[in-house]
Amino acid sequence: MAGTPSRGERRLAEIIVGAGHGLDSAEPVVWAAERLAETLRGRGIAAELPTWPERAAGAEIVVEIGYAGHRNDGASPLDAEKFAIERKTEERVTVISVDSPGIRGLVYGLLELEGRVRDTGESADPLSALHGLDRIVEAPAARVRSVSRMFVSETEDKGWFRDRSFWDAYLTELASHRFNRFNLAFGMGYDYGHDPDIRDNYLYFAYPFLLSVPGYDLKAEGLAEGEAALNLEALRYIGEQAKRRGLDFQLGIWTNTYDLPDSPDPHYRITGLTPDNHAAYCRDALSLLLASVPAIDGLTLRVHYESGIPEPAHEFWRSALSGIRACERPIGVDIHSKGVDFEMIRMVQATTGKQVTVSPKYWAEHLGLPYHQAANREREMPEADFQGAKYAAVTAGSRKATRYGYADFLTEARDYDIVFRVWPGTQRVLLWGDPVMAAGFGRAAAFCGAAGLELFEPLAFKGRKTSGRDDGRELYDDESLRLNGKDWIKYGYAYLLWGRLLYNPDADPEVWRRPLRRAYGPAAARAEAALAAASRILPLVTVAHHPSSANVDYWPEIYTNLAMIRTTPSHLEYDLPEPKTFGAASPLDPALFASVNEYADDAVSGRRSRKVTPAETAARLDEWADEAERELRAAEEAADDPGEASFRRLSADVRIMAGLGRFFARKFRAGIAYALFERAGDPDWLTQSLEQYRSAREAWTGLSAAADGIYKRDLAFGHRPYMRGSWADRIEGIDADIAELERLRGSLPDKAATAAESNTAAEYAITAEPATAVESGEAGELAGALTRVRSAMPRWTHDVPGPYRRGTPVTVGLTVPDFGDSPEAEVRLHYRRVNQAERYAVAEFKREGAAFTAAIPDSYTDSPYPLLYFFELRLGDEVWMVPGFDRDMSAVPYFVLRQTAMAD
Repeated sequence: MAGTPSRGERRLAEIIVGAGHGLDSAEPVVWAAERLAETLRGRGIAAELPTWPERAAGAEIVVEIGYAGHRNDGASPLDAEKFAIERKTEERVTVISVDSPGIRGLVYGLLELEGRVRDTGESADPLSALHGLDRIVEAPAARVRSVSRMFVSETEDKGWFRDRSFWDAYLTELASHRFNRFNLAFGMGYDYGHDPDIRDNYLYFAYPFLLSVPGYDLKAEGLAEGEAALNLEALRYIGEQAKRRGLDFQLGIWTNTYDLPDSPDPHYRITGLTPDNHAAYCRDALSLLLASVPAIDGLTLRVHYESGIPEPAHEFWRSALSGIRACERPIGVDIHSKGVDFEMIRMVQATTGKQVTVSPKYWAEHLGLPYHQAANREREMPEADFQGAKYAAVTAGSRKATRYGYADFLTEARDYDIVFRVWPGTQRVLLWGDPVMAAGFGRAAAFCGAAGLELFEPLAFKGRKTSGRDDGRELYDDESLRLNGKDWIKYGYAYLLWGRLLYNPDADPEVWRRPLRRAYGPAAARAEAALAAASRILPLVTVAHHPSSANVDYWPEIYTNLAMIRTTPSHLEYDLPEPKTFGAASPLDPALFASVNEYADDAVSGRRSRKVTPAETAARLDEWADEAERELRAAEEAADDPGEASFRRLSADVRIMAGLGRFFARKFRAGIAYALFERAGDPDWLTQSLEQYRSAREAWTGLSAAADGIYKRDLAFGHRPYMRGSWADRIEGIDADIAELERLRGSLPDKAATAAESNTAAEYAITAEPATAVESGEAGELAGALTRVRSAMPRWTHDVPGPYRRGTPVTVGLTVPDFGDSPEAEVRLHYRRVNQAERYAVAEFKREGAAFTAAIPDSYTDSPYPLLYFFELRLGDEVWMVPGFDRDMSAVPYFVLRQTAMAD
């Protein structure tokens, strides 16, 4: 092999690719073997790839691929990704065998060895990780583990799109972390074809930027001669390199309209299409594209109005998608779930003749906690008789539940796949990395038999809506922190956690700790803990406080302040319940979390809720912020070089996220106090609200200072002010709201019997029910409302029933020893089908001492859906949910029951 050092110069390792099993012609296996060899050479070890079964004299390590078994072409997708690694000693030679039923499993086994060599310390023997290897056997938990990267800006994205060195490194990163699919998506630069003032439409309607389709005089006016050919060449290269690394290559075509009715000045006007030939062109373009890029394994398509095709559009799609049928290879068709009905699924199956996947959003367009939301917001419940949507007649009415969750797609006997998609709405800039939470997502990826999960990469929408900058995706103002076009390197740890813990949620922590030690040395353990605690903050905020499910409008990472007192309309008006203020904003999971106003109503009435309250959310945020800052200080003290760039990037982001935790904790408390003032009329609550709000502002100015000089002042993910800028830009909105509260407080006497008596309701449009004076006993009850958390949950046991037969009753039991014979003890069962378009039913329990039983009737179980349920426990003034949340809020807070075989 060219460039291989002679055996006399250095120690020798051989990586034998088994020709006897046909593996020497399996390109992904050869690629992985070469990567292992390159890493060994980089550490001073001569590494050769001779042909099976040759073994050279003098080798210290021999890696034999496929030696212990043989490839099974009939292996299931999950079996094909299993692998086993064995070590033995033969005549003083360490022999390592890597075996799998499939090509991907062999790739993962080889990359496991490569990672262990790469992560040995600089002063350590690079072969020590192989000589001391224990037996390793691993298997995947989720069949689809995907990353999506989007082209949304000609200015920012054309460079990396055509940069082969970028793809070589980026796709290697994904394969190394056991992702098995890469999705390159076009057509997401805007929300829909009727978005106002679309300008940067490069690859928005993708076909004319890639192909010239015979029979159509179609042009993208302004596109340079030869530009489409360059794009097609780049697309071919990306697909080939993905396949070379064992990744499926998915192409996303999210927009299928040429007509931009509200955009008079796009950069590239599409000519040559009319409504009469539009569907036929899309059909022929799809067929030609699949033939021109043979590496494409699947297509991701948006088939609702945001693709630019007004609903209902089944006939358009029947014609357009018929171009897929001519492709003889097994192409998968992934349809984004929004607005999809079962008629659409059947039509796509029949039209294409391919395997169909439906991909629902996971936590709307954001990153939430690692369970599937127990309920949609009320706004997402279907409206069968909805009228008046110009474009979205289906999505906005009977299929509203499909917008932001799994809706009603998780039937037991489905003949289509489900892949959940995590959108990039919560965090776009800051690091993320919590192994516990990532493992939770890994377990939830196969929820009710789903195929897996696709993750939008962190900067997916950078430069969207014509906000692209000449310096591309560069985030940092500090030149020493810049990544010079390799922005994905910053998020390498997040990619590692997502990929490896989607593959195996119970992976050995050494999987991520080895690279952390390589990166941070003696500070690694503290850096891991700091980032983990900080990374939980924004997902919890996302679930507990969700003024809009649209990521284009709600960005909690660089939060645009939502006012306590509504003096001017917010840009979130359309998605907020009355009175459209901070306190009114719904949680993203209203079944398990209470809004600020809901909590205040309960507090005034003396009720206790099973739901996680804003006060408890605040306490948890403070706890994680404390932990993050404490561990970061310890990491900085332990670090060999705290000024090293990657450590400084981590430090800055942990500080900012901890500051966000403190801000939201204090604003939640300020919101509670203000809501109690509205209801109780006591100006002392308004005083407390101001104290908490000023403290929240202090936290915000602190995190803004931590970002100053580190990050650029315009982090643009859209053209509106709330989708760009920096943390410093948001202080003005906080100050304006505080000033309104101060003005209101100044207008009140020290004590006021009611808010109505001070005329504040009329002046400030406070829409709560008229307040009444709070009796002294009730006032005492309210006193701890800002900080109240519930006491420890009673001990309980519950045996989850086995799978049930459709149409038969299901009995569930709960034993609560701590309840004893107390007559005050109550238990309720909350249950529904795994269908987010339905609401919960509640059953009372029969009781015998500490044992409680309830039945879900056969009339309810006679459906194609699994069951979801949780318990509500009450004793005196306390109430709990079972199973509820753990400390890390990463366990599933409900139980799920699957069905046995369907009844004949």
